[in-house]
Amino acid sequence: MFQLWTNLDLRKLCGSDLNSPMNVISMSGDEHYSFGRFHFYLEEQMSANQYKARMIQRGMTFTNGQKLLDVTFRTKEASGVEPPNSQFLRIHAAFAKVLNLCAVAE
Repeated sequence: MFQLWTNLDLRKLCGSDLNSPMNVISMSGDEHYSFGRFHFYLEEQMSANQYKARMIQRGMTFTNGQKLLDVTFRTKEASGVEPPNSQFLRIHAAFAKVLNLCAVAE
C-alpha cells in the first residue's frame, strides 16, 4: 500500500530497520492481528516513547475492554533494545486512519 499510495519504496526508505528487533512490539495475539489489519494505531505523545493506542475498529476493544491505552516504550538504556521507530508508527497510524475513514479496514 505504501508504495502504491506514495510511489516511495519502503525498503529503500527504511533499509534493514523495518524487520529489526527495535520494531518488535509485544502484544496479545488478538491485538497483533488487529494492529496488522489497521484496526488500531499508536499515536505519538509529547513525551519521548509515549503513545496512545487507539482502537478505531467499530465494536472492537483491547483485551482489557478499553478503546484507548497509554503505551510507554522503554529506552535502549533501560531495555537493551531501541524502541520502535516513531516514523514507522506514524506511517502505520496514517494508514489506519485513512482505511478507517474509507471503511476499508472493516
